[in-house]
Amino acid sequence: MKKNFSNQKTPILQNKITKNPSPLTSYLTPHTSNLFFSLLLSAFCLLPSALFGQVTIGKNAEPQPYSVLELYGQYETGSYGGLRLPQLTNSQRNAIILGPEASGLMIYNLSTDCIEFWNSAKWISFCENGGTDYVEINGVKWAKFNVNEPGYFADHPYDAGMFYQWNRRMGWSSTNPMINSSGGDTWDNTGAAGTTWETANDPCPTGWRVPNSAELNTLTETALVSRLWVTNYLSSGVNGYILTDINTGSTLFLPAAGQRYYFNGSLFYVGELGYYWSSTPNSTNAYRLYFDNGNFGASNYDRAYGLSVRCVKQ
Repeated sequence: MKKNFSNQKTPILQNKITKNPSPLTSYLTPHTSNLFFSLLLSAFCLLPSALFGQVTIGKNAEPQPYSVLELYGQYETGSYGGLRLPQLTNSQRNAIILGPEASGLMIYNLSTDCIEFWNSAKWISFCENGGTDYVEINGVKWAKFNVNEPGYFADHPYDAGMFYQWNRRMGWSSTNPMINSSGGDTWDNTGAAGTTWETANDPCPTGWRVPNSAELNTLTETALVSRLWVTNYLSSGVNGYILTDINTGSTLFLPAAGQRYYFNGSLFYVGELGYYWSSTPNSTNAYRLYFDNGNFGASNYDRAYGLSVRCVKQ
């Protein structure tokens, strides 16, 4: 049953919460918060008609006329508290089925350490202007995560995400069994045509894109970027490179996720090598970044290989 709220204060709801005849407020301390939620749930379940009311939590005070729910950060007992949003990773957030009617939904994203809200079409990060959703290395703003399924980032900087063939939006698993982002397992060993990685095929989330070869090459400039091969990064069991901007000290981690072989999609070099696509072609091939423990550079590669994608900010 759908419950409707308005600015009208309802004695029935307030009395059930506080056991106080006052129709204007419900006073909750940390010790009564569990009772509040139990009674509130009971009220929703038992009342057959539409429910109207306003609630104050944390202080014995009337809600303002414009507030449905009013929270106070300091209880009258002297202790302090705040509003804690649901804590979700990228993958957990992406599992929520949302439409335009969910506009205003808010979460705390554990992957990006940012508050986000749904604007009826996509998730908007409160950190967008603060720089915490990217790392700037040698003048280029890099995402902190590899691309996972098309349009979404992986949960952690050390996650492999999915592999992509050049100029294709279909993601492939970075572990076996081999399966793509649409649920299929038929590998296409032909190279995609095109003179750039087309926007319609770009697997990066909104506001991001596959980097070009010039941007990849900024990571190879040893005078401006230092590189350190690490094993078991952050106790994750993942090997890769930590890249550090010499001027700012900002760091970026690229996992050695391996690749899928161009001919049949077989998985190779997991934990040993890293391969990352650019959007720039080279004849029938395309440029990519490659590294292992001791080597770090860029060269051209067959477009049919399945490689990692690390996006840059548009």
